[in-house]
Amino acid sequence: MFKKILIATVIATATLTSHAWGFSNEFNRAEAIESMQKGGMVVIVRHAYAPGVGDPDGPNGVIHEDCSTQRNLKSEGKRQAAEMGKFLISNNIVIDKTLSSPMCRCWQTGTLAGLDVIKDKLFVNKKNVDGIKDVIKDWNGKGNLFILTHYTVINNTFHGYKAQSGSMLVIDNTGNKITRVGSVHFEYDLMNKE
Repeated sequence: MFKKILIATVIATATLTSHAWGFSNEFNRAEAIESMQKGGMVVIVRHAYAPGVGDPDGPNGVIHEDCSTQRNLKSEGKRQAAEMGKFLISNNIVIDKTLSSPMCRCWQTGTLAGLDVIKDKLFVNKKNVDGIKDVIKDWNGKGNLFILTHYTVINNTFHGYKAQSGSMLVIDNTGNKITRVGSVHFEYDLMNKE
C-alpha cells in the first residue's frame, strides 16, 4: 500500500511541472517584452488553460458557433486570460490587430484579455501552416499583430516550440524572415479543472 501511495505521489509531482509535459520553457522574456513595446511584432498566443485534450465527440462534431460542442476555458483559463490583459496594459503594449481561431477557447482568451478579436478559420488547423506563415511575413503594422491559436498549430508552424497554455511567442518578421524573439508565459494551476 505504501509503495502505491509513493508511486502515485511521484507521478503527481512530475505532472505538475510543465517540463514533465515536454512544453517549451519561457525564453528571452525581457527581450520579448521590449520588442512588443517597440511594436511591429507578430505574437502567437496559445489559448489560455482549457483542461483536457481535443474536443468532445458529439453527433455533429465541433461547431465553431456552439461552445457546448468544444473544450472550453474554465476558471483558471479565464483568470489567466485576464492576467494577459493586465500584462499588456501595464507594459504599454499596443495591439493593432487580433486574429483568432474561431474555437471558443481561443477567441474567449482574447476577449477576456480585452482584445478586439477577429475570428479566422485559417488559425484552427495545423494543415494551414503555409497560410499562417504568409500572414506572419506580411504583417507591417506599427503595433503588434496577435494571433490566438492552438498547440498543434503552433508546434507545426514553429517546429520544436511546444507552447504551454497561455504562452505568447514573439516573432520578428523583419526582412521577410521569421525570427523567434522570445516568449512570455502566464502561470496556471494545472490541477484546477473547475
